[in-house]
Amino acid sequence: GLEPEPFVPVFQHMLEEWEAEPYEVTVHHYGALNDEQRAAVERLQDAQRGTARHPPANLAVRLINHADAAQAVTLAPDEFPWLAVRYPSHFGMRAPIWQGELALPAVERLLQSPARALITDAVTQGKAGAWVFLPSGDESVDAHVRADLEKELDRIAHNLAASGKDAEHHAYDSGATPGLLDVRFAIIEVDREDPAEEMLVQMLLHTEPDLRDLGDQPMVFPVYGRGLVLYALVGRGIHAHTLRQAVEMLVQDCATCQPEMMASGAELLLSVNWTERLRSPVAP
Repeated sequence: GLEPEPFVPVFQHMLEEWEAEPYEVTVHHYGALNDEQRAAVERLQDAQRGTARHPPANLAVRLINHADAAQAVTLAPDEFPWLAVRYPSHFGMRAPIWQGELALPAVERLLQSPARALITDAVTQGKAGAWVFLPSGDESVDAHVRADLEKELDRIAHNLAASGKDAEHHAYDSGATPGLLDVRFAIIEVDREDPAEEMLVQMLLHTEPDLRDLGDQPMVFPVYGRGLVLYALVGRGIHAHTLRQAVEMLVQDCATCQPEMMASGAELLLSVNWTERLRSPVAP
């Protein structure tokens, strides 16, 4: 008879088969840029196409010269230049998630951060996803959430492994053999006040309309595939049932999932050569 289709979980399919859409990064300027500002623009353009020194990032750069008579100028010339960052167009949110000075340090913070490097490592080294934890600042509440998160994700992973569900493990190492669904997650804690993570925090907090008003609540964001954010779990919404629901979405068989629906949410801006990273052998 026909061989059954291999079981490929959502997190693996979206890592191997889906490509991140570009963030829209607009440089607003008035007339010529100085050397430092040109260097910042060139760094963005290098990231857009990828170079030998810099991996490509999912962004598209656009320059608007407001000295052009065709542009309606509402700001004084000395208020330029500045940078505006927007989600990929499919997400449907047109307001910038960040805007500020056009300068190389800001561009570097936009393109990369320590936590985003950890997220990339997790999803390309065999983890089913990374749970990004934004603490509330109330240490007793945060410690409780952190402990529950670790305990529950471990329990879910154990139960999945014990369920005997078959999975195809060719995602990162073509020499691997099919076996039981071994689902592990990384937990990555991000300080909302860390300047190096300012851009990541804004990428996460704009994924839903009211998150920025809930700064006193701990939040958890499951991130999978090439930087897709599943949704936010907030405060009392972080518990065994909601964590299990999120994991079930990520480990369902992609023969029955709708990848276009999974990819319709928000995604992170990441600087990664995915083809190269996914060819590397999986870390133990």
